[in-house]
This record gives sequence, C-alpha cells and structure tokens, in this order.
Amino acid sequence: MSKGWREVKYSADADLLSMKHRPNEFKNLATLFDCELENLFKFNFLSSLQGIQSLALQSTEIAFIKKL
Repeated sequence: MSKGWREVKYSADADLLSMKHRPNEFKNLATLFDCELENLFKFNFLSSLQGIQSLALQSTEIAFIKKL
C-alpha cells in the first residue's frame, strides 16, 4: 500500500510528462483529421468531374451514332 519516495516521484514525473505531451497529440490528431477530410473532398470533387466527363463522352458518342 505504501510506496517509496522514488516510486511516487517516478509516477508523478511520468504523469506530468504525459500531460505535457497531450496537447501536441491532440494538435497532431486534428491536423491529420483535416488532411484526411481535405483528401476526401478532393477525391469526391475529382470523381464528380470524371462522371461529368464520361457523360459528355457518352453524349458525343450518341450524337455520332445518330449521324450514322
């Protein structure tokens, strides 16, 4: 039940170090989340552009076939 002075000091130092690093971990996590969200938006935008391009190609192909 009772701890020696060194054990208490070691435990307290570890806790303080953990608290010191916690804000950086949250900042890194937020930065990572922002990057992933930005990549998702870019992917969706590019996918929608590809869909528009494929529709344009299909309408061009249909017009060509109608001319035949």
